[in-house]
Amino acid sequence: MAMGKKLTLTEKLPKYLVNGDEFEKILGPFWLYICAILLHMTAASTMCILGINRRYTMYIQQKLAYSQLQTEQPTTITVNREESFIKI
Repeated sequence: MAMGKKLTLTEKLPKYLVNGDEFEKILGPFWLYICAILLHMTAASTMCILGINRRYTMYIQQKLAYSQLQTEQPTTITVNREESFIKI
């Protein structure tokens, strides 16, 4: 239980923020549950989109790294015939 006097501002503020009666007229008595379900669905879809975006950016980075490997000219080392044999 809260101790102290309630301010008039905090007493009047909730009816300006969310008018429960108006929501109940439009959405019925389960408007809180409907809003909670919608928020959870929004959060889940956002997580899916972020996961797909992360995997796609990793794919693009790997593709760019692979294409850079293909465009580089290989370094060739030539060895004279005499140097290729080991003399004991």
